[in-house]
Amino acid sequence: MKLNDSPNRNDVLDIIISSSLYGNLGLFIGAGVSKTVLTDIDSSLALSWKQLIEKIAQQLQLDYDSITKEGKSYPEIATQLCQQLSEKENISYQEACGILKKNIAKLTLILPRKSGHEVKH
Repeated sequence: MKLNDSPNRNDVLDIIISSSLYGNLGLFIGAGVSKTVLTDIDSSLALSWKQLIEKIAQQLQLDYDSITKEGKSYPEIATQLCQQLSEKENISYQEACGILKKNIAKLTLILPRKSGHEVKH
């Protein structure tokens, strides 16, 4: 499915739904959210997108330096890492993306202290 030049809301939703059903939907939200929440706990816990992608590449023993990054978004760089992992491990691109996502989830599963959730009067 492809968007036309002037997509309406339903066209966009159809693409999102199809992408989700076929496992091609990924969300990259701003790393600033976790960095802000965790600043008073330990600023080294929350990684920027650049730090996160670099750390994942290191953990999976991928050649991050060989990727041309100029003019590319972090999702594009992550896509290249999935392609590298697919070739390196001789697995499908989808399997490689799953591995990358699981590693990202492990690195980003950080919760603030319970006291940060309490409302102070």
